[in-house]
Amino acid sequence: MERDVPYLTVGLVVVLLIAVLAGFAVWQAGTYQTSDRARYTVPFEGGVGGLSKGGRVRYRGVQVGRVLEVRLSPERPDVVAVDIAVEPTTPVTEDTVAQIKPQGITGLSYIELATDTPGSPPPKPEDQPYPVIQPRPSQLDRLLEDLPETAERVTSIAGRLERVLSEENMAEFDRTLANARQLSGRLNRLAEQAGSLMERAENSLDKVDGTAEEARTALSQGRELIPEVEATLGSMRSFSARLDRLSRRNEDQIDRFAGEGLEELRLFLRDGRSTLSEIKALARQLRNNPSQLVVPPEQGGLEVPQ
Repeated sequence: MERDVPYLTVGLVVVLLIAVLAGFAVWQAGTYQTSDRARYTVPFEGGVGGLSKGGRVRYRGVQVGRVLEVRLSPERPDVVAVDIAVEPTTPVTEDTVAQIKPQGITGLSYIELATDTPGSPPPKPEDQPYPVIQPRPSQLDRLLEDLPETAERVTSIAGRLERVLSEENMAEFDRTLANARQLSGRLNRLAEQAGSLMERAENSLDKVDGTAEEARTALSQGRELIPEVEATLGSMRSFSARLDRLSRRNEDQIDRFAGEGLEELRLFLRDGRSTLSEIKALARQLRNNPSQLVVPPEQGGLEVPQ
């Protein structure tokens, strides 16, 4: 019997611990039903998977309460009413929304409360035992709601891709690529020709610039010569005026020279021509026999023998 005493003691301790834990759990679960807490109802449309009685309620990440009950709405079969109890200091208004969020990888969920515009009046019951907090669809619900539309869009896009990637369109696409390559080659040739034309144009512009520079130099020199030309023209005008005055003063003498003087000049020129002829003959003789200027030529005769 003494050997059975330790086993009996261990069993009693284990049972006592289980009882304490069970009592604590019951106390935790019953605290929100009996204590002074603010109670609200959240009518979720759709599933509330992972959410159960005693689940956590948070306000912007801070735990403020627990789930009191999860029940079906008798008025609307598609609505699951979730009663929650939160601390009285929680800033719940008619603009507060509730959303179901997963709690890690445990498969459990909790309710997240958020108020976008604080300062609004408190929520109203709306045919519910407690004031109603409007639900906000969870990300999973939104994904499931959008899934049919997304599938329809994917199907439509797949059909369009199938029509776009048909054999006829692919052949046309190949022809378009070939034409694009030909066009690219032509554009490259045109670009080369354009480059050559630009180079020629630059050379022409350089020549034009050189010509313009020469023209500017010539104009500058011309401007420098203008005073000299004007002075020369002035001198010519002055000389012409002097000749005019001289001709008016000697008009009679000029007329006499034109009559008698010209005849004498003609005779003088004729005598000058004969004199020049003689001088040319004398020069020719001197060229042939220059010594005759020193030794006179001998007189020819007949020598008589003795």
